[in-house]
Amino acid sequence: MNKYISIFLVLIISVLFNNAIAQKSETLLDHYVNEYRTFKEFIAKSMEFKGDTNIDVKFYYLDIFIGIESPFISGNVTCIFEPVTENLETIRFDLNRSLTVDSITAPCESFYQDGDEIVINLDDTYNPGDQLEIKTFYHGIPVLAGGYKGL
Repeated sequence: MNKYISIFLVLIISVLFNNAIAQKSETLLDHYVNEYRTFKEFIAKSMEFKGDTNIDVKFYYLDIFIGIESPFISGNVTCIFEPVTENLETIRFDLNRSLTVDSITAPCESFYQDGDEIVINLDDTYNPGDQLEIKTFYHGIPVLAGGYKGL
């Protein structure tokens, strides 16, 4: 009799284990589908924004506060760059429209957000060999990549 109980328990455990593996596999498959969708969205977005080819970025420094209890973020980005064209007066940076720019340090004379870009009017004209540093302060609730994950 104990032999039959042991066989029955092994069968029950096998069925439960197989169901757990199947469920995990389905969850993992959903994860892969979402990853692929997010990647395709990233590639499509990247093809829209070509970046500012008038500058050669030398360094980025990110200082970001990420809310734990809410999706809010705030921070600043320091960008050190050199112009690659003569008489550079305007530069563009990529920033998702869900975030708001609070201020930008000199040599910024003025700026405005245009969709997913920040257009920065410099306080003078600059040439190759000049090294500039701009710090952009921003805040907001970021849009999740693909509505699924990330900032």
